[in-house]
Amino acid sequence: MNAPPRYQPHLIYLSELIVPIAKELGYSENTEQVLTLVESLLGTICRIVPFSKAVQFFTPLPIPLQALIVERWKVDHYFPPLLHSLPDLLNKIMHADEQAFSTDKTGTELAKKTLLATMQAVSNHVSPEKMKEIIDVFPTDAQERITVYIQMKQHH
Repeated sequence: MNAPPRYQPHLIYLSELIVPIAKELGYSENTEQVLTLVESLLGTICRIVPFSKAVQFFTPLPIPLQALIVERWKVDHYFPPLLHSLPDLLNKIMHADEQAFSTDKTGTELAKKTLLATMQAVSNHVSPEKMKEIIDVFPTDAQERITVYIQMKQHH
């Protein structure tokens, strides 16, 4: 897996998480881009949910994913505006990093695929109880979509 030098201490375990996400996204040859997408996604989630939910999301994540978040995590607002839906969540993810995710329909689709593939990869590394803690920070429709996606992938 290709990654910038700052990721070297976590590279072996990161590759266990990033390579399956890259395959799911169809980016098997470009793991560095997938690493950027996942880092952006996770960092954005921690910034756009209330601080208590960000901590709830962050704590059960595998340590290499925590490392991706910590470096860029800034608490902009302890109580940001509530996210009401999956489209609202995807819109925030897209607009938080317009270089990683374009702001058109393809950006929305990439944000959704990255979110689902990342949550699927995480579910393979944490207990079902911890996964529920992670998913619970999202709006109800996003929770349902993520849960269905994970269940579907586990049965294949």
